[in-house]
Amino acid sequence: MYNDSKFQLGLFFFSRKLDFHFWFSLNLLLIIKKEPCRLSSQTWQADMLLTGFPSINVQIYNKMTNNEEYLKCLEEIKGMDPKAVKRPSENVRGFLGKCQVYYTEGTKDIDKLKKAGLKEAVLESIKTYTKGLSTAEAHWLDVYKRKKDAMEEWSSNLDDSYELKEELLNDLSFAFRKEPGLLARVEMLREGNTHDDMIQDLKEIAITGRKHLDLLGAIGVSSDKLDQAEELYNKLFELKALATGEKNEVHPALLVRNQIYTLLADVVKELKEVVRYVFWRDTDNLNRYLMER
Repeated sequence: MYNDSKFQLGLFFFSRKLDFHFWFSLNLLLIIKKEPCRLSSQTWQADMLLTGFPSINVQIYNKMTNNEEYLKCLEEIKGMDPKAVKRPSENVRGFLGKCQVYYTEGTKDIDKLKKAGLKEAVLESIKTYTKGLSTAEAHWLDVYKRKKDAMEEWSSNLDDSYELKEELLNDLSFAFRKEPGLLARVEMLREGNTHDDMIQDLKEIAITGRKHLDLLGAIGVSSDKLDQAEELYNKLFELKALATGEKNEVHPALLVRNQIYTLLADVVKELKEVVRYVFWRDTDNLNRYLMER
């Protein structure tokens, strides 16, 4: 069905375009090979909507594509006014548990609630949005964990990366000591003092060194150190994009989570208003909804 080498290569460059996260390509390939019928246009769009930097794993992907309610939520949040989006005011898992109770109790009292003007569609919406929010929260937590892990790995690699850069600059300075033009280039590489400078310098050091392997070989420096520099460049570039990217933006997975939370919070509010009216003198029944004992 697919030419594996060309297909993997295409996924590789596509994922590089989306913040250089290779796991997306690998996981998507596994999904397609294992269950190609799963990759409908609808689920593909759902996946791409969430993967601000693609990090979804197969388990989370399958959970998402199996959740019809989640896909319905994605349709409903299209065009939602950004100013209307709410941030959860409590732990999402705890809120989901309460919403299950709201649906269960509301179903028991549906006749009384309908007389006060509540539409059955409100309860069905609570059920749909609760399942949708559960999936969105699971995906966001997956993304958050990957981001946190990347931040830890990024920090743990910084010292070694700066050390390698200084070693190679020292090697180049000595190897190029009789070549003023090349030596001037090395001095330019010493000027940067940010993490971004260091990452780019590793790449340029590797490129410059490979052009003059004869001079480096003459002082006992092999191409292995240059390979190490380029490997670190690739690794740090990807980790930094995942760990520190979008600092001033809401991650797409978090935005979707908050939008679905908004849908659910609004219908829960509507249910509670009717419940308080119906059971205003019936404390026991009212407390079934308010979680008070």
